[in-house]
Amino acid sequence: MGTQKYTFVLVDDSDIDLLVNKRFIELSEMSKDVYTFTESLPTLEFIKKNEDKLTNVIFLIDLQIPDMNGFELAEKLTLQNPSFVEKCKIFILSSSIDLEDKLNAANIKNIEAMLSKPLNMTTLLSKLEPVFAK
Repeated sequence: MGTQKYTFVLVDDSDIDLLVNKRFIELSEMSKDVYTFTESLPTLEFIKKNEDKLTNVIFLIDLQIPDMNGFELAEKLTLQNPSFVEKCKIFILSSSIDLEDKLNAANIKNIEAMLSKPLNMTTLLSKLEPVFAK
């Protein structure tokens, strides 16, 4: 992934998962900024207000968040900010990835992949590297 730095937006209702994932990302030295949210609506508001300042954005969105699921958030981001989202990478996180979820992820245009929770550094890097090689 080279020396380029990325802006990460983490959305998860688990404060522990947010803390752990943020730390993994910081230790990887691939982030310039890491923003964390526990709900979808504040995430959408943040992106709307800051999209012109954000570059090289990677979203890590938990599948199950209280106000809408991760697929719905990915779709709302795309509807709200289509040109911004085209330049971003969106990953959905789930503690139990079943076939139906994988099919849903494959049918949503801007979702790169689903990742299993809990994340670890090796998994995160192995999933991100091919995306940025494109």
